[in-house]
Amino acid sequence: MTRSMDLNGQWKLSNQDKTVQVSAKVPGQVHLDLIQANIIHDDPYYGTNYVKESMRKIIYNTWTLERTFDMDQEFTHAILDCEGLDTLTSINLNGTVIGSTDNQFRNYHFDITKALIAKSNVLRITFDNAVRISKDKADAYPYYVPDMFNMSAAQHGFPNRNFVRKEQCSFSWDWGPAFAPCGIWRPISIKLDNQGLLTKKWTLLTSFNSTLDVWEVQICASVISARDQHLQLQLQFFGGLPTIEHTFMVTAGDHTLCHSFTVNKSLVELWWPRGYGVQKLYRLEASLLNDKGSRVAVRDFEYGFRTCDLVQKPLVQGQPGDSFHFRVNGIDIFVKGANWIPGHVFDSSMTMEKKRSLLQSCVDANMNMIRIWGGGRYETDAFYQLCDELGIMVWQEFMFACALYPTDRPFLENVKQEVKDQVSRLMCHPSIILWSGNNENQEFMVKGSPSAGLISENPYTERYVLQENERGLYGDVHFYDYKHNGLHVEYYPKARFVSEYGAQSMPSLKAWKKVSSSKDWHPLSELCIHRNHHGNGQREMLQQIE
Repeated sequence: MTRSMDLNGQWKLSNQDKTVQVSAKVPGQVHLDLIQANIIHDDPYYGTNYVKESMRKIIYNTWTLERTFDMDQEFTHAILDCEGLDTLTSINLNGTVIGSTDNQFRNYHFDITKALIAKSNVLRITFDNAVRISKDKADAYPYYVPDMFNMSAAQHGFPNRNFVRKEQCSFSWDWGPAFAPCGIWRPISIKLDNQGLLTKKWTLLTSFNSTLDVWEVQICASVISARDQHLQLQLQFFGGLPTIEHTFMVTAGDHTLCHSFTVNKSLVELWWPRGYGVQKLYRLEASLLNDKGSRVAVRDFEYGFRTCDLVQKPLVQGQPGDSFHFRVNGIDIFVKGANWIPGHVFDSSMTMEKKRSLLQSCVDANMNMIRIWGGGRYETDAFYQLCDELGIMVWQEFMFACALYPTDRPFLENVKQEVKDQVSRLMCHPSIILWSGNNENQEFMVKGSPSAGLISENPYTERYVLQENERGLYGDVHFYDYKHNGLHVEYYPKARFVSEYGAQSMPSLKAWKKVSSSKDWHPLSELCIHRNHHGNGQREMLQQIE
C-alpha cells in the first residue's frame, strides 16, 4: 500500500511578531487553539463578543503553524497531501518554499521529495489575512463586483468575500457572525511511494447506459511511478458481483490509470431514497499489484447504483410552464426536506456525532432530501456516507452565494480545480442527486428565481430571465415572507419546486441563555436587534406573531 505519515495532532502556533506562541491541534482553526490556550478569554458566541476588537484582531493577524518530525523511512517520491487549508497560505519545509494555496475547498498536493531530510524536518504553514487580501483584490479589479449581504452595516461583517475562495458566510450572513477563521481545517499527511509507486487518489463512478441496457463502472487511480513497470488492477466486489482484473503498462512519471467495465443490470440491486425502497450499498476493494505481485496500493469504496433525472418538461402542451421534479430509478419522487448550513462557525466543533443527530432528526421528521447550501462548505466523506445509508438525497451546491464573482483567468482556473477536486471526491455517493451552481446568484442579478428553467435541453439552453407572468412556472423558487401570518398558506407560492423556505425565529430560551444575560431576554433588546443581521428583523417577527 502507499505509505502515509499522519501529520495531524499537535503543532505550534504563533503570530507574526511572536507575541503569541501556543500549542495547536490539527485539524482545527486558530480561534479554537487560542481559546484552549486561554489567549481568548471570552466565549466567541456570547453577546457581542464576535465584534469586539479582541476578537477582530485575530482575523487581522498573520498566523503560522509549525511542526517538527523525523523521516526514518526510505522513499523515492514523497508528497505533502493537504486536504483543506483555510485559506491563503505559504508553505515552507526546511527553509524551502514548497508551495502556496488560495482556496479553502481544494485538495493540494506538493512534491517534497527533495526538501525532506532524515531528522528534524520543520514544516511551517503561514496563513495570511483573508479579509485584507480580499479587499486588496477587489480594489485592484478593473470593475466593481458586488457581494449582496456584506454591503449592509447590519451584517457586522466584511465586504469582498467573493474575491477569495473561502466559506462565504465566514465574512458574515444574515443568520451568522463574521469570524473569517484560518487554519489546517482538514487532515494533512505525507504520502510516500511503496516499492516505486505512489498513489495520490482514487475515484469511482457508476452510471447506467440506457442504449446497452447495462451499468457502467469506471475506477481511476492517480499515481506516480518511479520506473517503467506493469501494474495489475484487482477489483474485489462484496455482494455478488464478479471480480475484475486489468493490467496497465506505465512509464516513469505521473499517470491517471482508468479502467471501465459493464455490469449486467440483473446482478444489481438499486439504491433508493428513503421511503421508496432499500438503500442498497456495495463494497469494493480496489488494489494495484506490481510486477512482483506485491500489493502497492489499496482503496475501499462503498457505493450504490441508481439513476437520477431532474425533469423539466412542459406540463400541458401548448401552455406555459414546465415541471421541476426528480426521477430516481424511473420513479418520480415527492421531495420533503430542509436546507443544511454550517452547524458551527468553527468546523471542527461541528462533530460527526452532532451531524449524525441532525441527519437522524431529518429521517425522524420524514424528510428525504437536504440541500447543502452554497454559502457554506462541502461536507466530509463520512457525512455523505451517512446520507447514503439513511437514504437522504443530497442537493449539493458549489460554494458560491448571493454575489457576482470575478471572471479573470486565475480565478476561473482556481474554481475549475476546486470543482474537479470536489466532484471527483464525492461522485461515488448515490445520495448526491444534483450539483447546483450556486445559491441565488442569478436572483441577485435579475430579480428572478434561483433558477428559471430551460428553454431547451438540446442544445442545452437556460432561460435565465423570467417575465413577470412566468414566475413560478419555471425552475425552482425561494420563498421568504416577513409580513403575513405564516399559517396562511394562501400566501405561499404555487411553484414547481420550492428549494428554500425562509422563516425568522428566535432560538430556544435554553440556547439563548448560554449566550446572553436576563436583560437580553426580550425580542427588542439591544442584543437581539444586534444579532439579527436582517435589518428590522425583530420587529417583523413580532408583527408576524401578532
